[in-house]
Amino acid sequence: MVTGITEQEIDFLARRAGFDLTPELKAEFRGVYASVLAMAERMRTARTHMAEPASIFVPCEELGS
Repeated sequence: MVTGITEQEIDFLARRAGFDLTPELKAEFRGVYASVLAMAERMRTARTHMAEPASIFVPCEELGS
């Protein structure tokens, strides 16, 4: 698991995204970097069409209620 990020890496990522980060924002980003990576990995998970909420919705009239 990645636990940190260097100042140069933050500068590179910010520049690539078009951000001009203050030193305070860089410090905040450094603190949450591991969580951001974990979230990005979860988002990259392949999902089938069955993960779409609309494919599991059953209207009440079909349930006999």
